[in-house]
Amino acid sequence: LAPVVERLRVEYHRQLEALDARTSGFASKPVATWGAHDFLGFFDRCRRYGVGSMAEASVEHLVRRAGDRVTCAWRSRVAGADGSIAARLQFDDARLVVKLSVEDAARRTELRNAAFELLSALPVGPPLAVQRPARFGHGATMTLAIIEGVTPVADPGSPGFQSRIRTAEALLDSFARQLAATPQPIAPA
Repeated sequence: LAPVVERLRVEYHRQLEALDARTSGFASKPVATWGAHDFLGFFDRCRRYGVGSMAEASVEHLVRRAGDRVTCAWRSRVAGADGSIAARLQFDDARLVVKLSVEDAARRTELRNAAFELLSALPVGPPLAVQRPARFGHGATMTLAIIEGVTPVADPGSPGFQSRIRTAEALLDSFARQLAATPQPIAPA
């Protein structure tokens, strides 16, 4: 029995090392060449380093017909007295976006459009910029905006990357406060 247990232990450690190699390779490659394992490793490292408030981030590997995508979502903020609107930051692979969730199906488009106007009017300093996505979604959760200027880097612990994440988090917090304080049409009926 001892030789079998030893072989299992050796194989287990070999598999762990292989997995670590697949998910830590991002540090030596350009972001444009990253695949799903690279993003999984990068987001895991962001969580371990506690970049901004990413220690509580949720990471998902989405397999779709259009291709795999790895998402990393955090900093969810609820707006509206009844909590029917929420916003969060999310990396979709290398792209940082603001996601908006609206419970009221009848008013999603109206609330999304007004929320984008509110977000895009908030001051954000360079190198960050708020951009409209090529296509707004219509579901319960949709991409509200793209935050340009925050790109994954080989070392997520670098001061520049951490500073940009904190700036994006401050923007989201300010946006959520504005959403909560803004009268109709932002506030749910």
